[in-house]
Amino acid sequence: MRLDWEAAYLDGRSAARRRATVRIGRAALEITLADTGTSLLWPYGEIRQTQGLYSGEHVRLERGGDLSEALLVSDVAFLSALKATAPDTHFHDPARRRSRLGLTLVAGLAAVGIALGLYFFALPAVAAVAAARVPVAWETKLGDTIVEHSRRRASAAWTPTGRRASTRSRPPC
Repeated sequence: MRLDWEAAYLDGRSAARRRATVRIGRAALEITLADTGTSLLWPYGEIRQTQGLYSGEHVRLERGGDLSEALLVSDVAFLSALKATAPDTHFHDPARRRSRLGLTLVAGLAAVGIALGLYFFALPAVAAVAAARVPVAWETKLGDTIVEHSRRRASAAWTPTGRRASTRSRPPC
């Protein structure tokens, strides 16, 4: 299995990309800078993956706070090798990409099922409980308001001669 990978290293202080070689170890990544030969050790617990979750993306690993160092690897097979060498790491496994579509579909169907269940079962149950607690005075007032509104609309729709007024010239209510 391949353990050395070509990468680009960004130090977080400048915009310069530096060529590097990354070696996958059991507990850390060893990064060797091509221009100086300097070796950096990144323990897995200090690294976060910010890219490489989706097909076609470069793998981007970062370490540090506000001015974080970054490591860019163009070959996504790097993640598979990383998971094979250090299986207890928290990095994305590209082999699981196919299952993501299935999980997304299952989650979508579950959301639709829950929404339909709420609409057809929970909402009527809540309405039945709420309706039993509405005071009769509120029901009477609502009914009177609806009847009065209907009378006003009906009387406005007819002219004094008994013919229906044109609805084209009036805006809808």
